[in-house]
Amino acid sequence: MEIVTLVMVVISTATTVLFGVWRIAAHYETRNEKAHGELRAAIDKANESNNTAHEGLSTRIDGVRTELHGDNSALRTELHAVAANVNILVGRQQERDRVAD
Repeated sequence: MEIVTLVMVVISTATTVLFGVWRIAAHYETRNEKAHGELRAAIDKANESNNTAHEGLSTRIDGVRTELHGDNSALRTELHAVAANVNILVGRQQERDRVAD
């Protein structure tokens, strides 16, 4: 009878320990799945935000590109005027340098 009692105690102890370990593992698995779900949601939100920012930036770049490839005749005229003024100023400086020598 003592052996039967000992076997029953060992079996019940082993069953209790295995059940406890199984419950702990199930708890951590649930926690892990929840954490992964939250992380996945955060990554998706960041990707959406990044895509929106990228689309806005892409639109601005396209606008600037269109503006740069458009009619630049006014800009060219202004640049030629600035270049002419710089040439005049350089000529005057050179003339002053020659007189000073």
